[in-house]
Amino acid sequence: LRLGGLALLLGGLPGCQNITGSVPVSQVRIIDASPDAPGLDIYQGGSALAYNLGFGTVTSYVSIGPGISTIAADTAGSKQQLTTARGTFAASNEYTVLIGNVAADLGETILTDQSGPAPSGQISVRFLDQATRFSTGVDVYFVPSGSSIATVNPILTNVVFGTNSAYINVPIGTYTLQILPTG
Repeated sequence: LRLGGLALLLGGLPGCQNITGSVPVSQVRIIDASPDAPGLDIYQGGSALAYNLGFGTVTSYVSIGPGISTIAADTAGSKQQLTTARGTFAASNEYTVLIGNVAADLGETILTDQSGPAPSGQISVRFLDQATRFSTGVDVYFVPSGSSIATVNPILTNVVFGTNSAYINVPIGTYTLQILPTG
């Protein structure tokens, strides 16, 4: 009798996709790729998205309202604005805000993330080159387990600072990522 009552109660509840009045949102994550910037507080307008981010931090996605917004990076614990970027955030899409370069020339880029899965049997990868101390281009290799770099072609060539590649589909497998000077 109790289980029957529970089944009736659960059967009458709507699924998440049927919640009346829910508003689609945009999703944003932040990457701090500046090796020498101070801790960063991130804001959308006056609303805080993240506090005291440090080098190498990748946040989880946070929800923001769709539309045109400015994302600002301030020195943590202050209102000293270091960099901003203005972007259009579409409902139900995901974005990455990449903060990079050295503190003296800090920059911010808003990237649209891939919204669908990779094709069956593949993974999708994207490369964001923020290597501030490497002055020449690099080639990027995915070397399958049991293979040598001599037997594979690079998946990207002559990647330079500030390059943000499109998504690249790679067969599912075990790889060694190798990044070498171009050529």
